[in-house]
Amino acid sequence: MAVNKVIYAGNTLIDLTQDTVSADKLLSGCTAHDSAGILIHGSYSPSSTRLIVITESGNQVTAKNGSTTLTGVSQGAYSFDIPYSGVWNVTATFGALTSSVSVTISSDSQYVVELNVGIKLENASWSTIKSAAQSGSAASIWSIGDTKSFNDGSYTLEAEITDINRGGNNIWFDIKVPKFQRAMWDGQVALTNWIGSTYYYTLPQELRAVTSQIQLIEYNDIFGSSRFPLFESQAGRTKGVNWWLGTASVSAPTPESSYYYYCTSTGSSATSNVYSSFYVNYKFVIS
Repeated sequence: MAVNKVIYAGNTLIDLTQDTVSADKLLSGCTAHDSAGILIHGSYSPSSTRLIVITESGNQVTAKNGSTTLTGVSQGAYSFDIPYSGVWNVTATFGALTSSVSVTISSDSQYVVELNVGIKLENASWSTIKSAAQSGSAASIWSIGDTKSFNDGSYTLEAEITDINRGGNNIWFDIKVPKFQRAMWDGQVALTNWIGSTYYYTLPQELRAVTSQIQLIEYNDIFGSSRFPLFESQAGRTKGVNWWLGTASVSAPTPESSYYYYCTSTGSSATSNVYSSFYVNYKFVIS
C-alpha cells in the first residue's frame, strides 16, 4: 500500500503530496517515490547529442528549432545539450552584430560550429558598421587606427578610424594615405566646397548611405585641444605626403593671396598659398 503522508500526534512527519518527481524526470537507475507515495524507477537519460558553439567571450548564444529556444553566454565557447534531431539555427550576438549558421542534427553525437561576431573592420559592411556605431558598441569591437578599404572611382583608399563615440554614438574616419592632389583654390571652386558638392558623389553608394557628413580635416582636429586621438601621435598624423587642412586662410582676405594650413609629410603643420597642389585628406562620420 502506497503512503504519501504520515501524521503522528497531530504533527506531519512525512508529506510527499507536493512532490513533482516523476519517472520521466528521474535519472535512469535511480528510484524515488512520487506524490502518491508510489515507488518509481527513473527513465530519464540526458541527451548525448551536444552542440558546441565556439565564439568570442561575452557573446549571447542561441540555438533554436521551432518553438524550442536554448540560450547561453559564451566564455570562448558554449555547449548545448540538444533534445532532438532536426535543423537548429545557431546565432551568436554582440551588441548590434550577429553571426548565424544552420546545423542539421540527425543522431547522438557532438557537433561543433564556430561563429565570429567581432569581425574585422575590413570585412564588415558599411551598414554593419553603422549599426555598431548607433548601438554604441563599436569601441568594444574595433580600435582607433583600424582600416577598411573602398574605391572612390579613381583610387582604392583605406578609411581609418580616428575616433569612436565622439560626442555621441558614432565612428569618425579619415583617409590613411591620400591618393590625389588638388589646389585649395582652382580659380572656380574652393576645395572645401568641392569635397561636399563633387567628390562626395564619387564614393560607393553603400558608404554614402551611412555617411552623415564629409569635410576637410581642420587644424584643431590635429593640433588643437580637441584633436582626434589618432592624431595625438606623429605616426598618426604622418601620411608620407603633404596634405591640406580645411581651416580658414591665415593671411589676406582673398583666395588669390591667401595661405592655408597643411600637414607636412612628417606630421608637422605648415602653411602654403591656395594655388599649391597638395594631397587631399578628409574626415567623415557614421552615426
